[in-house]
Order: sequence, then C-alpha cells, then structure tokens
Amino acid sequence: MGGRGRAGVGALRVAAAAAALATVGCGDKLDPRARATCEQAATRYEACIKELLGPELAAQASAKRDIGACARDARTVAMYETCLPAKSCDELMACMMGEAEKGP
Repeated sequence: MGGRGRAGVGALRVAAAAAALATVGCGDKLDPRARATCEQAATRYEACIKELLGPELAAQASAKRDIGACARDARTVAMYETCLPAKSCDELMACMMGEAEKGP
C-alpha cells in the first residue's frame, strides 16, 4: 500500500491546490500575470478532468473555480507556471502531483 497510499496523498494535495481555484475573493487587485496563469490553469484543469474523469466531475471543478484565490497564492501560481507546458493531461496531472508532494 506504500506506493498507492503515497499516490493518494499526492492526489489530495493536487485537490488542495485545485481548491485554490474554489475560494471566493472579492475586490482584491490581482497581479495580471498571476490572474492570466490561473485562468489558463483553470481552463486546462477542467478540460483534463473532463478528458480523464468525465463531464460530471469537470462540471464540479468548473463550479468551484475561483481565479482570485489562485492568483493570490504565489505557490499555486508557481506550480501552474511549471506544469502548464505539459503536453498531455496525464503529464499535467503528474506534474501537479509532483509539485504538491514537494510540500511548502
């Protein structure tokens, strides 16, 4: 279970990073570059969830989107800047898990 349990922890960390897209923030001035990165990441993440897990889970991810929370979290922005160049959804998710496993 060691490898599988570790993957589960990584998946939880990826979910936590994605949850940064889910917290509503009002009225904050956001760094335009961070906002653009988070918008691109949200669109790509939702497309990958649809591709890998189906439209129902993609709709749930979309409903939880919050660009402001993502853009205010420098670590999340850095993770997306590192992982967005991935060519496939599998590569994107693996990158996000790897970044999340690095911890704070």
